[in-house]
Parts: sequence; structure tokens; C-alpha cells
Amino acid sequence: MELSLQMVDALREMHEVKYVHRDVKLENFLIKGDTIKIIDFGLSSEFQKAGQPHVLHQTMGGFQGTLIFASINTLYDFNGFRRDDLESLGYSIMFLIDKDKVPWRGLDNK
Repeated sequence: MELSLQMVDALREMHEVKYVHRDVKLENFLIKGDTIKIIDFGLSSEFQKAGQPHVLHQTMGGFQGTLIFASINTLYDFNGFRRDDLESLGYSIMFLIDKDKVPWRGLDNK
């Protein structure tokens, strides 16, 4: 439980500076002792520029990320939001508990 709360805190810190990760998965958390860091910012993006609304829109660029941990919005090709990072973290935690319970497990990436 403590580990998952620390992962949420790490994401919260990223979101506070107006960025979403967009590829949240276990492999992108570095754990050393009591410290958790997020790594691999290749799909990260600023979610809200100064003075602009945070609007959901389809990216039209095709799915990017890791299918098994993807949020429903990103599976439908919508841009990532903070809630999508948290949803992906939820799937990651589900995977830790029982990898066969993750909803998208076994789907191919088409």
C-alpha cells in the first residue's frame, strides 16, 4: 500500500508542474530505498499552457504507450490527462496484485 501511495505522490508532483507522463507503467518507476522517481519522459507533454483550457481532443496520431496499462481515453486516441496517468497507475497496481486481472491483457496492439 505504501508503495502505491508513493507512486501517486510522484505523479502528483509531475502534474503540479502541468505535465502528464502518458506512459505510466511499472518499468517507468525507479525505486531506491524509500525514494520513488518517475523515468522515461518520451511521451510526456505539457497538459495546460498558461491561459489555455485543458481540453480533451483526439490526437489522430495513433496509439502511443504500453497497451496493457493504457487508459480507456488513450485507447480511443484521445490526448492524455492527469486522470489517464492515474488510471494507468491503477492498472499497474492491478498487475502487481494479479497480472491476469488487467483488462487489456492479451489484446494485440492494432
